[in-house]
Amino acid sequence: MDFFLLIYRSNDFPDPYYNKWEAIIANLQGLILSKRLRGVIDRLPVLSTAGLEHDSEWRRAYSLLCFMAHSYIWGGDSPEENLPPSITVPLLHISNYLEVPPVATYAAVCLWNFKPLFADENVDNLENLATLTTFTGSIDESWFYLVSVAIEARAAPVLPSCLQQLSGSHRNIAQLVKKKDAASESEAEGSAPRTKHNFLLEMRKYMPGAHRRFLEDMTVVANIRDYVEAHTDNHELCLAYDACLAMLRTFRDKHIAIVTRYIVIKSRETRSHSRSMSPEATRSRKVDIATASRGRGDDEEKRRKLKGTGGTALIPFLKQARDETGEPTIDSWARRL
Repeated sequence: MDFFLLIYRSNDFPDPYYNKWEAIIANLQGLILSKRLRGVIDRLPVLSTAGLEHDSEWRRAYSLLCFMAHSYIWGGDSPEENLPPSITVPLLHISNYLEVPPVATYAAVCLWNFKPLFADENVDNLENLATLTTFTGSIDESWFYLVSVAIEARAAPVLPSCLQQLSGSHRNIAQLVKKKDAASESEAEGSAPRTKHNFLLEMRKYMPGAHRRFLEDMTVVANIRDYVEAHTDNHELCLAYDACLAMLRTFRDKHIAIVTRYIVIKSRETRSHSRSMSPEATRSRKVDIATASRGRGDDEEKRRKLKGTGGTALIPFLKQARDETGEPTIDSWARRL
């Protein structure tokens, strides 16, 4: 499990040299609200990374600097386009060491940004988790990160057993490598992969280097669908494969429901509240029946225009990912499900 989740059991670096970073993070919400964060960071000296020893310290430093960087950019009346050397110099060095981009990645806010409340209890229990750093100090933000942490903690122990099963089923790795090379060549000749595929591959660039290489290695040595298609006479195998895809599709359905409830609907409520508080709205509450139905259509258009990670069209992208999850099924029952 340590491969995916490295638990940082203290909020402080062993070396007091980095107390200046910790002091800013300890007061981050107050500095943002008072709009004094930029001034504090502007006066911050450029700290060397030479005192960082263990991986936990490098990851803690990366997470802190990412929170500081994004707070500096967005913590004023208008976005700031330039970051001071006190952030950029150490952040670039640390990002290069950890093989991650110098932005607030999933690793910065989730994987490397939590602690267990009780060391002798499991970290897949949300009631035993706490965030180390947040922008707002709110419970909502903490839980937004911690739900992902709990999922990672629950799933991580499964990976070794999966790899063990794969190691016993490889027929000829050389043939698989050749298949991969052939697929790469065909793509280079002009058969571009689907947009979703491109986006998900693009997301790998934001993963820690070890995680990214793990996925790349898996694509070379394992193609589960090819194996299942070559053994369609094995009813139990096909049933298990289709059941896995059906569960993944169900998971994506739940994801869409959560996004709709907590992002789409909340975004619509926020816009509605803003309009109701405007001077024009308070002067007149009359409803134009002729345009009421068109307004519902406008809401649907705005819902489609909501953006997700990487600027994707939020709901259409999630629905496409869900629908394509069920396409490779072997038997028709799973596609109908």
